[in-house]
Amino acid sequence: MKILTIIGSYIKTHIITTAVVGTVVVGGTIATPIIVNNINDNQNKVNTEIKEPNKQEVENKTCEDGYELVDNECMEIKQEEPKENETNNENTTNTNKPNTNTSTTKPNNNKPSTNKPNTTKPQETKPTCNDISCKITESNRVVYYEGKMLFGIKVFQPSGYGYDVDGWQYNSSLIQSLSKEERNYIFNNYFKKETYCDTNHRTSTNCLVYSAFEERMDDLNKGSKDEIYQYSQNTKYITSCIAYIQNGTIPEGYDKNTMDGNCHQRDTDTFKWTVEDVQHNLNEDARLTKLHTKSINECKSHKQAYQTTRSLLQK
Repeated sequence: MKILTIIGSYIKTHIITTAVVGTVVVGGTIATPIIVNNINDNQNKVNTEIKEPNKQEVENKTCEDGYELVDNECMEIKQEEPKENETNNENTTNTNKPNTNTSTTKPNNNKPSTNKPNTTKPQETKPTCNDISCKITESNRVVYYEGKMLFGIKVFQPSGYGYDVDGWQYNSSLIQSLSKEERNYIFNNYFKKETYCDTNHRTSTNCLVYSAFEERMDDLNKGSKDEIYQYSQNTKYITSCIAYIQNGTIPEGYDKNTMDGNCHQRDTDTFKWTVEDVQHNLNEDARLTKLHTKSINECKSHKQAYQTTRSLLQK
């Protein structure tokens, strides 16, 4: 309840007026009854009058701009200015609010996102190791020293055979540059492994005496030598066939029956050689002899490389 002091247009002398304002509802209109207590100093009597406001006056009363009607009185409208701290707080609150503006552009669900997280792992720094065990690696039957080929298996195809065979490769200068301690470590931990120094039931149990690798090279050499011998014999037999077919010449030590057999001239044969057939066979024998001679040299080279590697590591 608000208590307002209403000053009348006329105040009698020596009379104290006390205004008590209450709220009365009159016919749906808010009216303010006024109780006025008049105290007469001379008579010491209290006269009480209850005046009800004129309903028509309440309804028609208006106030100037900047004032509003409160309890039938025009009161100045006061606007409270926000304090400096409150203004700063409001600004801070506004700046801290998240941006609620959302984009109306919808992502294309048919295309994969290109913003992929970086999956690259940071490169690990490996500690430096000067020990020989850190310098040696092995891959695909080849031993490496600090990334450089030291020795190991090298597959090759011997000439005249048409299939792959395990050969040998080595780096002579690199092996010789190693210290005695390093060579000894490599010899015992790598060269003597079954991969490089294996044996079988036909070789010595000590691969340092005679290994299965050396035996394979020797077997290829022996096979090539046998082939070369056959080609040489065939060449010897048919060399005189050209003259026999052309002129019927029979070399000393041969007879007609032998020459017919060697030169495919018997009547019972399904076909008879011509001079061109003889020449073709002579050329083929020469070609195969050359290939197997090359194979022998290749196998000897691989065997020598293997034995040299073993020797260098043992020094």
